Amino acid sequence: MEQTKAIILALLADQGYMISQQRRIIIDTLCNIQYIGSVEDFWVTIRTHHHVSWATVHKTVRLLEHLGCIVRTKVYNRHQEYTLAIPAVD
Repeated sequence: MEQTKAIILALLADQGYMISQQRRIIIDTLCNIQYIGSVEDFWVTIRTHHHVSWATVHKTVRLLEHLGCIVRTKVYNRHQEYTLAIPAVD
């Protein structure tokens, strides 16, 4: 998990993206669960322990998909599921 997280953070930094505390929380959570059933449920999971806005979660998920860190596995009724695309090497 730690190496996967380091790969994602390095990719963001190399591309010039800011790595805020909220973004780190999102990436930590993603690396722990390795799957997003829906962005809303993912946000609720994060929100129970951290103050991270819906917009930040949604934008970060879209960014991680754009960079190839996660892949969309299903789309149904305006909901998307995502899976971590970087294999866990830890």
